[in-house]
Amino acid sequence: MKDSIEKRLHGARGTAPRVCIDLGMTELMSDKELNKLSSQLRRLYGSNRHSEKPLHLFFTNFSPSGRLYNMCITKHEGFKDYLIDMTAESHTDMFARESLLYLSPDASNALNQGPLNPDTVYIIGGLVDETVRKNVSLERADEDALNCARLPIDECLQRHSSRGSHSKVLTVNQVFDILLKVYESDGDWENSLLAVLPKRKGFVRRVTDD
Repeated sequence: MKDSIEKRLHGARGTAPRVCIDLGMTELMSDKELNKLSSQLRRLYGSNRHSEKPLHLFFTNFSPSGRLYNMCITKHEGFKDYLIDMTAESHTDMFARESLLYLSPDASNALNQGPLNPDTVYIIGGLVDETVRKNVSLERADEDALNCARLPIDECLQRHSSRGSHSKVLTVNQVFDILLKVYESDGDWENSLLAVLPKRKGFVRRVTDD
Protein backbone atom coordinates (compact mmCIF):
# COMPACT_ATOMS: atom_id res chain seq x y z
CA MET A 1 0.00 0.00 0.00
CA LYS A 2 2.85 2.38 0.86
CA ASP A 3 4.36 1.77 -2.58
CA SER A 4 1.09 2.62 -4.33
CA ILE A 5 0.71 5.82 -2.28
CA GLU A 6 4.24 6.91 -3.11
CA LYS A 7 3.69 6.05 -6.77
CA ARG A 8 0.61 8.29 -6.90
CA LEU A 9 2.40 11.17 -5.15
CA HIS A 10 5.43 10.91 -7.42
CA GLY A 11 3.11 10.68 -10.42
CA ALA A 12 1.36 13.90 -9.41
CA ARG A 13 4.61 15.80 -9.91
CA GLY A 14 4.44 17.29 -13.35
CA THR A 15 0.95 16.01 -14.17
CA ALA A 16 -1.46 17.24 -11.47
CA PRO A 17 -2.47 20.85 -10.79
CA ARG A 18 0.03 22.66 -8.59
CA VAL A 19 -0.83 24.04 -5.15
CA CYS A 20 1.65 26.11 -3.13
CA ILE A 21 1.36 26.78 0.57
CA ASP A 22 3.04 30.15 1.10
CA LEU A 23 4.87 29.83 4.42
CA GLY A 24 6.46 33.26 4.33
CA MET A 25 4.26 34.87 6.98
CA THR A 26 5.61 33.19 10.10
CA GLU A 27 6.67 36.52 11.60
CA LEU A 28 2.98 37.43 11.88
CA MET A 29 2.21 34.42 14.08
CA SER A 30 2.67 33.52 17.73
CA ASP A 31 4.10 30.15 18.73
CA LYS A 32 0.55 28.99 19.46
CA GLU A 33 -0.58 29.97 15.96
CA LEU A 34 2.49 28.34 14.39
CA ASN A 35 1.72 25.16 16.29
CA LYS A 36 -1.78 25.15 14.81
CA LEU A 37 -0.39 25.81 11.35
CA SER A 38 2.03 22.88 11.62
CA SER A 39 -0.93 20.63 12.48
CA GLN A 40 -2.86 21.95 9.48
CA LEU A 41 0.10 21.18 7.22
CA ARG A 42 0.17 17.62 8.53
CA ARG A 43 -3.57 17.24 7.91
CA LEU A 44 -3.47 18.52 4.35
CA TYR A 45 -0.54 16.25 3.54
CA GLY A 46 -2.57 13.36 4.94
CA SER A 47 -5.46 14.28 2.66
CA ASN A 48 -3.19 14.44 -0.38
CA ARG A 49 -1.39 11.23 0.57
CA HIS A 50 -4.60 9.22 0.78
CA SER A 51 -6.19 10.66 -2.36
CA GLU A 52 -6.50 8.56 -5.50
CA LYS A 53 -5.79 11.80 -7.42
CA PRO A 54 -3.28 13.80 -5.39
CA LEU A 55 -2.27 17.33 -6.24
CA HIS A 56 1.31 18.47 -6.82
CA LEU A 57 2.04 20.12 -3.49
CA PHE A 58 4.68 22.75 -2.70
CA PHE A 59 5.69 24.44 0.55
CA THR A 60 7.36 27.72 -0.49
CA ASN A 61 9.17 30.36 1.58
CA PHE A 62 9.86 27.49 3.97
CA SER A 63 13.23 28.10 5.61
CA PRO A 64 14.93 25.09 7.28
CA SER A 65 16.21 27.49 9.93
CA GLY A 66 12.79 28.92 10.73
CA ARG A 67 10.54 28.36 13.73
CA LEU A 68 7.85 26.62 11.70
CA TYR A 69 10.22 24.12 10.10
CA ASN A 70 11.71 23.20 13.46
CA MET A 71 8.24 22.82 14.93
CA CYS A 72 7.17 20.51 12.09
CA ILE A 73 10.30 18.37 12.49
CA THR A 74 9.74 18.10 16.24
CA LYS A 75 5.99 17.46 16.17
CA HIS A 76 5.53 15.23 13.13
CA GLU A 77 7.47 12.01 12.82
CA GLY A 78 8.83 11.48 9.32
CA PHE A 79 8.19 15.08 8.26
CA LYS A 80 11.45 15.24 6.32
CA ASP A 81 10.24 12.33 4.22
CA TYR A 82 6.91 13.91 3.24
CA LEU A 83 6.54 13.78 -0.54
CA ILE A 84 6.18 17.53 -0.88
CA ASP A 85 8.39 19.95 -2.79
CA MET A 86 9.67 22.02 0.15
CA THR A 87 11.82 25.04 -0.61
CA ALA A 88 13.02 28.29 0.94
CA GLU A 89 12.44 29.91 -2.46
CA SER A 90 9.43 32.05 -3.14
CA HIS A 91 6.77 30.92 -5.60
CA THR A 92 7.41 34.18 -7.47
CA ASP A 93 10.94 32.95 -8.23
CA MET A 94 9.86 29.43 -9.16
CA PHE A 95 6.96 30.04 -11.52
CA ALA A 96 5.93 32.51 -14.19
CA ARG A 97 4.14 35.34 -12.44
CA GLU A 98 1.17 35.17 -14.81
CA SER A 99 0.54 31.55 -13.78
CA LEU A 100 0.23 32.38 -10.06
CA LEU A 101 -3.18 32.82 -8.44
CA TYR A 102 -3.34 33.74 -4.77
CA LEU A 103 -6.45 32.60 -2.90
CA SER A 104 -7.97 35.06 -0.45
CA PRO A 105 -11.43 35.28 1.16
CA ASP A 106 -11.19 39.06 0.72
CA ALA A 107 -10.70 39.00 -3.06
CA SER A 108 -13.47 40.56 -5.16
CA ASN A 109 -13.25 37.99 -7.97
CA ALA A 110 -14.31 34.37 -7.52
CA LEU A 111 -12.43 31.40 -8.93
CA ASN A 112 -13.91 30.07 -12.14
CA GLN A 113 -16.14 27.08 -11.55
CA GLY A 114 -15.22 23.86 -13.28
CA PRO A 115 -12.04 21.76 -13.20
CA LEU A 116 -8.81 23.21 -11.83
CA ASN A 117 -6.68 24.86 -14.49
CA PRO A 118 -3.50 22.83 -15.10
CA ASP A 119 -1.68 26.02 -16.16
CA THR A 120 -2.45 27.80 -12.89
CA VAL A 121 -0.41 27.57 -9.69
CA TYR A 122 -2.87 27.98 -6.81
CA ILE A 123 -1.38 29.67 -3.74
CA ILE A 124 -2.82 29.26 -0.26
CA GLY A 125 -1.53 31.65 2.37
CA GLY A 126 0.01 29.70 5.25
CA LEU A 127 -1.42 31.77 8.05
CA VAL A 128 -3.23 31.04 11.30
CA ASP A 129 -4.60 34.31 12.64
CA GLU A 130 -6.68 34.02 15.78
CA THR A 131 -7.51 37.73 15.61
CA VAL A 132 -8.89 37.30 12.05
CA ARG A 133 -7.20 40.34 10.55
CA LYS A 134 -8.75 41.20 7.20
CA ASN A 135 -6.98 41.47 3.86
CA VAL A 136 -3.68 39.86 4.94
CA SER A 137 -3.54 37.41 2.02
CA LEU A 138 -5.01 39.98 -0.38
CA GLU A 139 -2.33 42.52 0.55
CA ARG A 140 0.37 39.87 0.22
CA ALA A 141 -0.82 39.11 -3.31
CA ASP A 142 -0.92 42.83 -4.12
CA GLU A 143 2.66 43.29 -2.87
CA ASP A 144 3.84 40.74 -5.43
CA ALA A 145 1.45 41.98 -8.15
CA LEU A 146 -0.27 38.59 -8.31
CA ASN A 147 -3.78 37.78 -9.45
CA CYS A 148 -6.07 37.02 -6.54
CA ALA A 149 -9.39 35.19 -6.23
CA ARG A 150 -11.68 33.76 -3.59
CA LEU A 151 -13.36 30.38 -3.50
CA PRO A 152 -16.77 30.53 -5.26
CA ILE A 153 -18.74 29.89 -2.08
CA ASP A 154 -21.42 32.53 -2.71
CA GLU A 155 -21.73 31.45 -6.34
CA CYS A 156 -22.23 27.75 -5.52
CA LEU A 157 -24.07 27.77 -2.20
CA GLN A 158 -26.57 29.86 -0.33
CA ARG A 159 -26.67 31.02 3.26
CA HIS A 160 -29.03 29.35 5.69
CA SER A 161 -31.44 32.07 6.75
CA SER A 162 -31.49 31.33 10.47
CA ARG A 163 -28.15 29.86 11.50
CA GLY A 164 -24.43 29.93 10.90
CA SER A 165 -21.65 32.48 10.97
CA HIS A 166 -21.51 32.63 7.15
CA SER A 167 -17.79 33.32 7.51
CA LYS A 168 -15.67 32.41 4.50
CA VAL A 169 -12.42 32.41 6.47
CA LEU A 170 -11.15 28.82 6.38
CA THR A 171 -8.15 26.96 7.72
CA VAL A 172 -5.25 26.20 5.39
CA ASN A 173 -6.09 22.50 5.26
CA GLN A 174 -9.79 23.20 4.56
CA VAL A 175 -8.92 25.33 1.53
CA PHE A 176 -6.54 22.63 0.32
CA ASP A 177 -9.14 19.90 0.87
CA ILE A 178 -11.67 21.84 -1.23
CA LEU A 179 -9.20 22.15 -4.11
CA LEU A 180 -8.35 18.46 -3.78
CA LYS A 181 -12.00 17.42 -3.92
CA VAL A 182 -12.62 19.68 -6.91
CA TYR A 183 -9.73 17.97 -8.68
CA GLU A 184 -10.93 14.50 -7.69
CA SER A 185 -14.46 15.28 -8.93
CA ASP A 186 -13.39 16.98 -12.18
CA GLY A 187 -14.84 20.32 -11.17
CA ASP A 188 -17.80 19.65 -8.85
CA TRP A 189 -17.49 22.75 -6.72
CA GLU A 190 -20.87 22.54 -5.02
CA ASN A 191 -20.37 19.09 -3.53
CA SER A 192 -16.69 19.74 -2.80
CA LEU A 193 -17.56 22.84 -0.80
CA LEU A 194 -20.39 21.10 1.05
CA ALA A 195 -18.10 18.18 1.92
CA VAL A 196 -15.47 20.40 3.54
CA LEU A 197 -17.15 23.54 4.89
CA PRO A 198 -18.03 23.12 8.59
CA LYS A 199 -21.77 23.01 9.23
CA ARG A 200 -21.43 25.92 11.66
CA LYS A 201 -20.60 28.19 8.72
CA GLY A 202 -24.26 27.95 7.71
CA PHE A 203 -23.88 27.39 3.95
CA VAL A 204 -26.33 25.02 2.27
CA ARG A 205 -27.13 23.73 -1.20
CA ARG A 206 -28.87 26.23 -3.44
CA VAL A 207 -32.60 25.76 -3.90
CA THR A 208 -33.52 25.88 -7.58
CA ASP A 209 -36.94 26.56 -9.01
CA ASP A 210 -37.90 23.60 -11.19
